[in-house]
Amino acid sequence: MFDIIKPLVGAFAAPLALATLLVLLAALALWRGRRVLGRLLLVLGLLLVFLSSWAPVSNRLLAPLKWAYPPVWDPRDHGDVTAVVVLGAGWVSDLDVPASIRLSTSASVRLMEGLRLLEALPDARLLVSGASRDAERLPVALGYAQAAQALGIDPARIVALDTPVDTAQEAYAVRAVLADGERFFLVTSASHMRRAVRHFERAGLTPIPAPTGFKTGGGRVRTLAYWVPSADNLRKTERVVHEYLGWWALGLDHYRLVALDSGVFERAAAVAAHASYPPEDAGRPASGLRRGQRSALADPRSGTPGVSGVFRRRYVFRFQARVAFASRARSCP
Repeated sequence: MFDIIKPLVGAFAAPLALATLLVLLAALALWRGRRVLGRLLLVLGLLLVFLSSWAPVSNRLLAPLKWAYPPVWDPRDHGDVTAVVVLGAGWVSDLDVPASIRLSTSASVRLMEGLRLLEALPDARLLVSGASRDAERLPVALGYAQAAQALGIDPARIVALDTPVDTAQEAYAVRAVLADGERFFLVTSASHMRRAVRHFERAGLTPIPAPTGFKTGGGRVRTLAYWVPSADNLRKTERVVHEYLGWWALGLDHYRLVALDSGVFERAAAVAAHASYPPEDAGRPASGLRRGQRSALADPRSGTPGVSGVFRRRYVFRFQARVAFASRARSCP
């Protein structure tokens, strides 16, 4: 139930959704003859849209999240780091184009930063994570891995965690793969970094933040466009609302995961840690099949089942049905 309520609350708490609700209530009030109330609700709805899409407001709201951690300039300055973790973002899984094209802007920026850090750390592994709550969609971890391989990363260095659907689950999946005390960079959007770090700390890890995707500049802007409301600024405000809602739900996320069975993540991640990833052409969508029904994706060069195929064959689960999966996972060796 929480997995249904959580995205719904996030959707309806967005400024545009709230403004739409206020306008609808205003129309209802006016229709019922409550003119004062109707006009007040209408003004509030329009004002909410204006302020949410106005750069002075959106940038001011986003600044505390954006500058919570500085970017990483030289990865070698941080000592013995053996892993780079790239958190999931959006992608279009059902297009028959290279994975790098299917990644969203946020996902592309995160992967780019992860590969930049990995380039300076020749012995480090690349951990890519992320799945979808929709069982019909392939996980973004698959897209990350394919894009990284297409850009020249050795598949043996890639570990894909293609089951976590939120940051809390990603934290426990990463914990299951890393050795105790292993140092790693955590790559995600700057606005998401503060909450992501807290999730990983709650899972018992100590990440080195490597934020990317800074959405606001640091200088003073005097152009006319800065003072005109825009959809881009509205998205910034929506991001802030999303992050603070996620922060408030953080404790509940971890309570539910630990209360369920954190061993599920250890068993699932153990599969990823010992499997190679399929090449670019192996990850094309299999039409008409659910994610859990797709056959194992084999790497034609090694004959080894791809990690996505192994995951789905042995650990097919959606976290909407955690309890049912946990009972099955306990019987796995």
